[in-house]
Amino acid sequence: MIRGCKFAKWLVLALATTRTVAGQSRTTADPVNDFPISLDAEAFVNRPVRVSAHFLIYFGAGGDKYLPVSNELATILSADPVARSPATMRVRTVRTTCTPTEVVVPTVDGFATATGAMVETEVEVTPLVARGPTTRRVTLSFPLLDTIFGRLSRQLAVAKAEVHIDVRVWASERTKENARLEAERREQEQRQQEEAARREGEIKAEQDVMQEQREQDARDRVLWQERKRIATPIAFALLVVIVGVFLKRHWIWPDLWVELGRGQFKHLRSALPGQPGQIAEAGTILFTAWARSPLGRRHRIKVETFAPEAITAYRTVKPDVFVSTAKSIYLGHYLAELPNGVVHIKVKNQDSISIVG
Repeated sequence: MIRGCKFAKWLVLALATTRTVAGQSRTTADPVNDFPISLDAEAFVNRPVRVSAHFLIYFGAGGDKYLPVSNELATILSADPVARSPATMRVRTVRTTCTPTEVVVPTVDGFATATGAMVETEVEVTPLVARGPTTRRVTLSFPLLDTIFGRLSRQLAVAKAEVHIDVRVWASERTKENARLEAERREQEQRQQEEAARREGEIKAEQDVMQEQREQDARDRVLWQERKRIATPIAFALLVVIVGVFLKRHWIWPDLWVELGRGQFKHLRSALPGQPGQIAEAGTILFTAWARSPLGRRHRIKVETFAPEAITAYRTVKPDVFVSTAKSIYLGHYLAELPNGVVHIKVKNQDSISIVG
């Protein structure tokens, strides 16, 4: 009670002696008044464990004004915190210290240096009962700090100065080891499940690729059958045309083309290629052939080749061709094959006159 009255009187005097922060070239501020402070710890039943916490404080009074932490104020703020915990936890404060220190705080113009404090506290936590792994919270409150913050920042919402310690309580080391093994087992099972899922995904992807390939092959086969169905008659027709052209090539590309009427004759000089090795005197008939129709029937169209001059073994001479037709011959096309070449004759309806080529 005496200490509380002393603190109240000191606080009234201190609030009347605020200072202005000094300029600072730093570009970052210290983590002051960063409440609540969160810590984690582990403990076993009936086995005390010590937990340390520390934080920076700064008493801003609005604008560039602040309340510096003097040695006297630091001594007052070194009071033990108020601990709140479940009934199954025993908490004992080992020590609490408040040391004035220089801190960098943000201002309107940037950053500035002020006299704050470093508060350090150490508590001893002892779990009394625990049926299984559980987490229990121990809260350390600093009412003196809350009072000063409240007086200096009445119009601002200031977080309470508290330290939250989440203690993971184990019944024994064996329980913790079993929990660790269980966690490792679950993690291994999860990895195995993920690996199995990955392999299953790969297998499914491969199956999808194979299925797509089979479908593509099936489409290709169908397309090939369709093309084959369409191309077969075309190829057959083309083959028939080629064979027909080959068989009738002499009709299309003869060595000699002759047009004349019924009952006419025509004499063409040096009309066919000569054959080497022939020997004949001038005017000698070399070969005689009868023309045939496209159906292969022989008709009365006579084609003869004869030597226009003497032919020796060392001299090749182109023979003359003599074509004559009967008056009863039908109009149309006829073909005569000779050793010197093929003659295509076209019989036209015209006057019966003799023509010498």
